[in-house]
Amino acid sequence: MIELSNVDFFYKEGSYVFKNFSLSLTHKKKYLLQGKNGTGKTTLLKILLGILKTKNGKVTLEYDKRKTLFIPSTPFYEPYLNLGDFIEFYLKKMIKIPDDKINIDKILSTLSLQDHKNTLCKNLSKGTIQKIIISPLFTDYDWDCLFMDEPFEHLDMDTCSILREKILKSDSLVMLINHKEYILEENLNVRFERISL
Repeated sequence: MIELSNVDFFYKEGSYVFKNFSLSLTHKKKYLLQGKNGTGKTTLLKILLGILKTKNGKVTLEYDKRKTLFIPSTPFYEPYLNLGDFIEFYLKKMIKIPDDKINIDKILSTLSLQDHKNTLCKNLSKGTIQKIIISPLFTDYDWDCLFMDEPFEHLDMDTCSILREKILKSDSLVMLINHKEYILEENLNVRFERISL
């Protein structure tokens, strides 16, 4: 169960991001989190991930954190590692996916990253770095929960299509922030429940 009941949250006292806010999420459902910039979408994701603590109210986060993936809106990387080494470090050491669930060559091929395998991360484009950040979705690991903050950002249309299909076919609980609605437009009403802030 993932549930927020009458929670308050603020960064600066008296300036509420959420006040008496409630939300209940069902496992294996897909949610599209919508709202203008500054309405608290990323903050809400971080509350649901347990990164931020609410000031009041009840928070129930009953899910396996080992099987929960967060795709942040700001890509990160180790500038002086090459792509091949960094993606292996990212998947095995940072995300802690078991070795037997990772096929690096398959991931590099699926995401068209083979030609950049030996390129230092500091010389990669934002789109290429973003491919690394979404790469855990292309392992054989079974995720229970996927929290994604603008996962399509910086990606070319071919990769957006691959990622879209991966998300739509997933049996995980999905919470997605996405301003590029045209990428999902034909599936929005059918498969995603909208949450507006």
